[in-house]
Amino acid sequence: LVPLPMPLSLYVDPSSYCNYQCSFCARNHRDYHKFAGKDTFLDMDVFGKLSRELQEWGTLKSLKLYNLGEPFLNPNILEIIREAMQEKIAERIEITTNGSMLTKELSDGLTFLCRQYSTIPLYLRFSISSVIPERHIQLTSCPITVQQIHDNIAYLWKIKTEKQQKL
Repeated sequence: LVPLPMPLSLYVDPSSYCNYQCSFCARNHRDYHKFAGKDTFLDMDVFGKLSRELQEWGTLKSLKLYNLGEPFLNPNILEIIREAMQEKIAERIEITTNGSMLTKELSDGLTFLCRQYSTIPLYLRFSISSVIPERHIQLTSCPITVQQIHDNIAYLWKIKTEKQQKL
């Protein structure tokens, strides 16, 4: 079986920006930008080119839209997800987020896409360093509270279950 005709999974970072400054993250190493370069958002033209190239190759098992940045900071994240689903470049799409940017509008957009492209599951994973408010702030150096993140996830869960979405 080896070598495989194509990768099983592909990591694509929609955003190298992050609104957290986690004490344990490589992004906060003093030489990070020296080696990683400047922070950027994934450009739609670049993602379109990647999508076309992947279609020529076949279908990935999973497209993982995350790495060291917060994916939901990219203003085009819904468009990126829509294109990946529409073009069926992967059997499933996975996103890991800190949950802080999961607005009601974004949650509504995610559930809309999951209804529209119901054959491509979207897996969301929430990376929460601590549910203890003081420890959360200590680890992330971010003013967004654990309660706000909880409320963001609760809203998504509410509309997901109301619409019986596979999200």
